[in-house]
Amino acid sequence: MSSSYERRGRVTSNEMYNGLSFVQHFEVDHLQRCGARLLFVRNVYRGDVLAVLLNHKELMAVDFDGSVELQPKLTLR
Repeated sequence: MSSSYERRGRVTSNEMYNGLSFVQHFEVDHLQRCGARLLFVRNVYRGDVLAVLLNHKELMAVDFDGSVELQPKLTLR
């Protein structure tokens, strides 16, 4: 039986930051200074990660290259 995701329980924000690229750190820090909150980091493809943030009930995503998607097409469970 294969699962498409793995839940690891609660992690600290420092643990989430460890997997981010340098440009992701920069963008996430900038968005947090504007009031966003880092929700989780998702592994997406070949080791790349996607940082997902919440700001005023709106999701945002920062990809491995630091591009910010203000309305990502994500489904939260």
